[in-house]
Amino acid sequence: MQTKSAAPAGKASVSKAKAKKQELRARTLREQQAKAVVDAAKEAPNLLDQFPSFCSFKKHGYHLGIKYHKASQLSPVDLSWAYQLCEQNMHTMYEDVWGWKAPEKQKELKHPDARYLIVYDGKDQRTAQGGEGCQMVHDGQGCRMAYVHFRFEVEDAMPVLYVYEVQIVPSMQRRSLGGFLMTLLKLLARKNQLEAIMLTVMNANTAAMKLYTKLGYKLDPTSPSQADPVSHMEDPTGYEIMSLSLGSKE
Repeated sequence: MQTKSAAPAGKASVSKAKAKKQELRARTLREQQAKAVVDAAKEAPNLLDQFPSFCSFKKHGYHLGIKYHKASQLSPVDLSWAYQLCEQNMHTMYEDVWGWKAPEKQKELKHPDARYLIVYDGKDQRTAQGGEGCQMVHDGQGCRMAYVHFRFEVEDAMPVLYVYEVQIVPSMQRRSLGGFLMTLLKLLARKNQLEAIMLTVMNANTAAMKLYTKLGYKLDPTSPSQADPVSHMEDPTGYEIMSLSLGSKE
């Protein structure tokens, strides 16, 4: 019985090299396409124009307005408020994981690619009066209550919306505002053809972890506990990366 001889070693090497080049070309094309999607989203003048019903938050007796800003549009007062609120809410958790680095955080907040949803209250006097909301700032815009810092980025050749911060003044926490803002981000991401939303959450931030899980976020393959489970068990990083795929309309 005659058997087929094995392919020469040289020919097999050529085939592997060819396949590798094809794979590289395909990835380069995906990266170029993803960058085009991201660049288009960055250039949009006002992402909220398509979602007028999400420009306000009306629950629990509150009537709050929501505006979209690029980092370049924020005033020094805006940036100072955003930094102080983040420090107030997150300083201890940051210290335990990465350490609180003020210059790095301030630079991050005003990065040219940073995009913001800022929640204002110019009407409800209950929330405009001190108390736990001591970080609120009054100016011509009204009283700032919360913000989301996010960016459009390419991750693993995929266009994504990456959430950097969701910060809410203490007096407005646990009033459904966080979930409302995350739902709005999902709408914005889909409208701009992004394939996923990603975020980093600290293990100690159990309230945020619970919310993201409820909204359908899962541990991303790049998360420390998933990418290298053994090392993570031996030396926990203190944070996870979560993601929500937007490939379906569920």
